[in-house]
Amino acid sequence: MYVVVKSKSPKRTRDLAQYADSLRGAAGGGLTVVGILLPVSVLAVQLSAGSGAFALPDNAIADFFMAAFWLFLSLFSGVYVLFAAAIRGPKEDVARRKDVGILYGAQLFFLLVAGYRLLWGVSAVTTSMLV
Repeated sequence: MYVVVKSKSPKRTRDLAQYADSLRGAAGGGLTVVGILLPVSVLAVQLSAGSGAFALPDNAIADFFMAAFWLFLSLFSGVYVLFAAAIRGPKEDVARRKDVGILYGAQLFFLLVAGYRLLWGVSAVTTSMLV
């Protein structure tokens, strides 16, 4: 499961707080990227639906929708990692918790897959504009 470290040493407590702080910073960076890309992907679909001048191709809409799905998964996993690092970080070594490690890796994986889908969506839009 996970290891609870109960140490009276001030240096060990300071090290645990620094580990938790670095984990919070990395998870917060991923959440910032999601906070930027999620509204952009949703806005692209909404603008194409509202204007009659240019309609997005169906495969681009599917790519933007799937990117939003992967971004939501990244958001949820990043919020859990941030919560665990903030609440449990000063008292235990959160880097050794399996749930935090798995979800921290999942946050990065979900973000990469969403970026891949956004790239294909933008590629489909530019291809349809050139044809």
